[in-house]
Amino acid sequence: MEWYTGMVAPLMRGLLVTVELATLVLVLGSIGGVLFGVLWGIAGPVVRAAMTIAIMLSRGIPLLVQVFIVFFVLPFFGVEFTGFTTAVVALSLFAAATITEIVRGGILAVPHGQMDAARSVGFTYYQVMRIVIFPQAFRSILPPLITQFVFLIKATSIISLLGVPEIMLAGREVIERTLLGFQVMAMIWLIYTAICYPLTIVGRRLEANFQRRGFRPALGEP
Repeated sequence: MEWYTGMVAPLMRGLLVTVELATLVLVLGSIGGVLFGVLWGIAGPVVRAAMTIAIMLSRGIPLLVQVFIVFFVLPFFGVEFTGFTTAVVALSLFAAATITEIVRGGILAVPHGQMDAARSVGFTYYQVMRIVIFPQAFRSILPPLITQFVFLIKATSIISLLGVPEIMLAGREVIERTLLGFQVMAMIWLIYTAICYPLTIVGRRLEANFQRRGFRPALGEP
């Protein structure tokens, strides 16, 4: 059992780092994505075009490259982060961009006729968005948003390349010390499954429930 104890303790310490990082990324990315998504819904064509370009760039550049840009390129401009902070910044920006796209897709999923009907009875544009559009868009947004959360949790593993002691780096160190490659990777797989699989099931059930009620899922899933 000594090998088991020596394997589990480092992985649990790495899991705590992974959970801390994932929590920060999900919170910051969700706040940024919702705010920018709402801004897209009420902004003019120029702002929408600028946001669309920024989202396309963020989603078009591999996530690992974005992490390296924050870690290696920004120091040339006097901005330097630790490995953990780099991961928080890069993953949160990526999360904000993808969640913005999901929110935008949710807004577009609401039939445009509802905007016209609400405006015809005297609602202002902002009242329509707040009272009519956004509550309905939320139903379309929620399932792909949960799917995005699952992706972001798994994406935290790339920060092991920066030397951050999250669960993947802890696993590699345990393998180098014990040569128990299969056992270590199996445990890491079980940990990720225990975290991500329930979220996946919740997302699928919500999507099925909303589709039965006639709501289309929002665009912008990873």
